[in-house]
Amino acid sequence: MKVLCATFAGAVVLAVALAPLEAADPVSTSVSFNREVIRIIQRKCEPCHSPGALAMSLIDYQSVRNWGRAIREELVEHRMPPAIVARGYGRYETDPSLNAREMATFLMWLDGGMPRGDEADRPPTAVAADVADDLDGRTSM
Repeated sequence: MKVLCATFAGAVVLAVALAPLEAADPVSTSVSFNREVIRIIQRKCEPCHSPGALAMSLIDYQSVRNWGRAIREELVEHRMPPAIVARGYGRYETDPSLNAREMATFLMWLDGGMPRGDEADRPPTAVAADVADDLDGRTSM
């Protein structure tokens, strides 16, 4: 019975995690990619999700939008960002975990139609120069 309940609960969580993202979702949030979401991505995701890094690049609006359904599932299931530190044993300067506010902001954007927002609100690309240098072999460790 416990296995059946756990399986059902897992299915419900997955259905809820995936349901809100439809291709033609109307915009229902004031959170925008260019004003809020890109800043979270720059701080927490770009070390692994930039051109030439470990995983798919998430430095532009279209890439993040295309991966929106998967990103939502990974965030809700707490698989991303990966927990590379032992929680409860101090504070780590490079901890990529999203705090409650960042998580809520990202999920509001994903569930609210993923609006791009005003291009003037977008900050400069944080890792573009570093990544370009790494790819060209000009940066040394």
